[in-house]
Amino acid sequence: MHMLAPKHEAFYSTKNKNEHNSMSLKSSIFVLAMFMTSACADFDALDGVASARAVSGPYPELVPADALIVAANDGSLTELTASQMAARIAALKRRAARLRARDI
Repeated sequence: MHMLAPKHEAFYSTKNKNEHNSMSLKSSIFVLAMFMTSACADFDALDGVASARAVSGPYPELVPADALIVAANDGSLTELTASQMAARIAALKRRAARLRARDI
């Protein structure tokens, strides 16, 4: 027997069960309503974050993961590719620093 449960029958009455179910239903409806209204929220801080080029550009092409894994494992890394990646890493680090400095 659970130590915190009351030992009298009044606790287990139909009235208390109905009140509990009613409160549970009201709580569920309230939480659902909060989620639904938050989906309609505007995020002004995010407006204008994407460049016009990014917004007007095409969506990225989706490719199967198997093709990416094969391409990654084929050993085709060259000096040119390595220098391009180093330049891209440096550019991404600069961009990350700019984004961290923004007041959102």
